[in-house]
Amino acid sequence: MGVNISLSVRGSVPRINEAEVLAKGNARVSRLGVAAGRRNIAKHTKSGETARNLRSRTLSDGVEFYDNAPQAAFLEYGTRPYRITAKRAKALRWMGPSGPRFAKSVNHPGTRARPWLAPAIEDDAETLIGIYGNLVEGQFSRG
Repeated sequence: MGVNISLSVRGSVPRINEAEVLAKGNARVSRLGVAAGRRNIAKHTKSGETARNLRSRTLSDGVEFYDNAPQAAFLEYGTRPYRITAKRAKALRWMGPSGPRFAKSVNHPGTRARPWLAPAIEDDAETLIGIYGNLVEGQFSRG
């Protein structure tokens, strides 16, 4: 389970080299989108694993950003309440206010979502889409 966000560019403009626009645009959008995602996740994690796992891949009509770090989806979407049960020991142990506490299982209240990838791409969407527009304009100025 991971996080996937796609940015697609659709449409057709006569008299341009669409393959060139997509190739150059996708490369630039990939770099900027990954950088934006990494900046945005930095405030939510301590280890940096989520940021290191953020990648992008080129699609036929745009770019997909994805992160397969185990916690990436939990950060982006949150979790529902769930039960934690001791598996390799007789009990769970944690430090309470008056010392160590023990239980065979506990009910975790869940985790609130802390979206990081979607907002990063949305915040930079105008810039990212503008990259393709600038490349199309460049095609017309050369032609």
